[in-house]
Amino acid sequence: MFEDLFDAIQLKLFSWSWPLANATVSEVLIERIGDPDEKRLRLSECYKFYVNDDGPYTGESFWEPSFSFGLVNRMRDARKTMKQKHNVPVRFRPGDPSQSRLDREAWRGL
Repeated sequence: MFEDLFDAIQLKLFSWSWPLANATVSEVLIERIGDPDEKRLRLSECYKFYVNDDGPYTGESFWEPSFSFGLVNRMRDARKTMKQKHNVPVRFRPGDPSQSRLDREAWRGL
């Protein structure tokens, strides 16, 4: 339990300083989250990457827009944009590359 909490804190606070690798996008989905009555959507992106010929490692990152105005169109456009990128920067934990997240540059412009 404490290990999971420690990992979550490290991912949130320190992942910006982790090494970078190039990841290949394997799937991009629009997901409905929260209450069925709410219109909350997020973009889910699955990716895989290698570290020094070791791997493949896989991961999933999420993007949720700040504003709901034009939400469906924004999500469709974001999905197309992310699919077209194919290669995205990913940050991975040096001692455990299975812990990773997309670098904020991957989400820029959405």
